[in-house]
Amino acid sequence: MKELICVNAKNYKLTEGNNYTVVIDEGETVMIVNDNNKTVRYYKDLFEEVEEEVEIIANPVAVRTEQDLINSIDSDGLITTYVDFNNQTIIIENRLDIVNNINSFSCGIKNIINIGEQLEEIYDCVSNTEEISEEDLSSLTKALIKYHFKNYIKNKINSYNGAIYLMSCNINGLDGLNEEPVTILNEISDFNTIEEINPNSGNQIKLWGFYKSNLDN
Repeated sequence: MKELICVNAKNYKLTEGNNYTVVIDEGETVMIVNDNNKTVRYYKDLFEEVEEEVEIIANPVAVRTEQDLINSIDSDGLITTYVDFNNQTIIIENRLDIVNNINSFSCGIKNIINIGEQLEEIYDCVSNTEEISEEDLSSLTKALIKYHFKNYIKNKINSYNGAIYLMSCNINGLDGLNEEPVTILNEISDFNTIEEINPNSGNQIKLWGFYKSNLDN
């Protein structure tokens, strides 16, 4: 019910500064229960309306999700970035390179190198983000690898114009990463080979390939 505060008690059974509940609002007069516990009619000019306290509810801080991080991924073709749970922009430096005609391939086949170094760069960034969230950000890792590798190749098409881009690395050298990058590379590449033993080093090696025509997919 509406309450009024007494500002002029006169000689009535009222106390200045006290709040009184309005029993009946009659316009210029109101019926209230006075200090003698009796319901009496008084003029409204003896009272002022009690200001209601407005509870200010702070806007809740939006909690970022792994999908928010994935949606924030951007790249200029060399450097890839994303915004972490603390709204900090994380920068992934490029480690990839393309060596032109290092093998006796067709001029339309290009060779991408430094695969392991690039994967380690991405995993290190995601690992630091996982420490903030205590979440397994495997989907973010996959998205970053896919985004960075494909955008790097698209950025280099004018300089190293080719139809097929190949990359390979020593699988044993990827054992220190906290996820299975081979599976991710298998998923994002257009084709890949089975793992084979390199007769020269004794390490397991694997090759992945990208078609220029599929880089926008």
